[in-house]
Amino acid sequence: MKAIKFIGIILLVLGFGLNDANGQNDSLSSKSIIAGYHVGYVQLIFATDGTETHFLDESKFFTMGFPIGVTFQTGKRIKFDLEFVPFVNPNLGSGRPYSSHLLFHPGVLLPLGKSWTIGARLAFELGNNQMGLTPLINKSFSLGKQGAFFVELVAPMRVGPSKHDSYVQLGGIHLGFAY
Repeated sequence: MKAIKFIGIILLVLGFGLNDANGQNDSLSSKSIIAGYHVGYVQLIFATDGTETHFLDESKFFTMGFPIGVTFQTGKRIKFDLEFVPFVNPNLGSGRPYSSHLLFHPGVLLPLGKSWTIGARLAFELGNNQMGLTPLINKSFSLGKQGAFFVELVAPMRVGPSKHDSYVQLGGIHLGFAY
């Protein structure tokens, strides 16, 4: 019975919230809060922990990422971006099975003009037990009304799973389409 009351209260609050959002007349409600969507492919090129450096030609390091995300207006120049990146390592030539993990990657983007954007994302790697920050720089190329193609350089910084001496610096490229 308590669960039914709780669900009823949640639905009631959500219902009033949706009606309120449609009835307001501020700048964000008069236009879509969603700025756009993106899909892509990310390839890490190198990783270094200060003692060893690995490159994408190594089967244990070669990992493919498939980012999908949605970008939100904030009412200011900065945009909020919510991205999820499933990663797959095929372990080519090693005889080991595929491995995968999911990166939860929320961040902020600052458009600079002339199709350039800089940003930073928090990183929570579920399955690798790592977290960190990902600075980025992005250049987009208009495809007309269909959207844009973009190239993004990323410099992920990660720590974990060990609490000591676990810092890793990576570099990669993200290619994709924004709508």
